Amino acid sequence: VESKHGWLEARCLLSARVRLASDPPPPRRMPAAFRLGFTMDGRAHVHYNATFSWVKFEVPRAYSREEIQALVAKVQKAETSYYRATDTELYRALEDVQRLDGMAVGILGSLEPWYEAVAIAYGAATVTTVEYNQCKYQHPKVRTKTVDQYWGEADEDREQFD
Repeated sequence: VESKHGWLEARCLLSARVRLASDPPPPRRMPAAFRLGFTMDGRAHVHYNATFSWVKFEVPRAYSREEIQALVAKVQKAETSYYRATDTELYRALEDVQRLDGMAVGILGSLEPWYEAVAIAYGAATVTTVEYNQCKYQHPKVRTKTVDQYWGEADEDREQFD
């Protein structure tokens, strides 16, 4: 995803799909050709400890507008959720470096709309969540898609994020 606004020129390879048994395993280390682009020219530290796992829910995860607005209110009071320190650092970056005013934000992976609430609280115009499981987030600024729905769209029709 490349930023239209230039504040975060992060080029990501998004291969969000279920890996088949016949697929080769993903690389354990970042290819050298990607290192500078993924680390902001070496300014970000690379930590190798990633795992890939997910849980398939038979019933869609659902949150009402009121529940999402309650999460937005928590963000506005600088409360944190499950990634406490990360949330605090994210708030600082959004306040000091770049708010999300008017932007189209993409969230990859979400079983609770916490980061969707963060995006709304910091001014996002729209938030689209792409998740393996079906989610029903009932908020006028939030859309949800499964991974299959997202990748099933033609390249020229696929939603772009800021």
